[in-house]
Amino acid sequence: MAAPLLSQYVQVRVVDQFSNEFHVRMKHTTSMSVLIKYYERRIGVPQNLFQLNFNGRKIAESDTFASLEINDMDRIEARPETGLNRYYESAVLWAQKEKHGSDSTVVDDLDLLIGAMSIADQ
Repeated sequence: MAAPLLSQYVQVRVVDQFSNEFHVRMKHTTSMSVLIKYYERRIGVPQNLFQLNFNGRKIAESDTFASLEINDMDRIEARPETGLNRYYESAVLWAQKEKHGSDSTVVDDLDLLIGAMSIADQ
């Protein structure tokens, strides 16, 4: 059985507004929903607070690396959803603090985030 061709895969950089960067390697045919869910778990922030963008365009879950013509080491940007910048930042800080201890300011911001999400869902 032949080994899969390296060209079946693409390695990309995902960069957020805080200049955090990580690399992922996936098949060209992989649905972007896989990357979106991976990013959600990695940063600990719900998917409805962020969007992934490539070349200025919001990535849809149904897109693939091939359909977007993403090549090796291309950059995908992670951004807060429109109008949710403060809540996104608070949620990221809260997720980071959960790993390293609590901070009352972050907890207060999380309460605001949960309240805002509840209002938006109504």
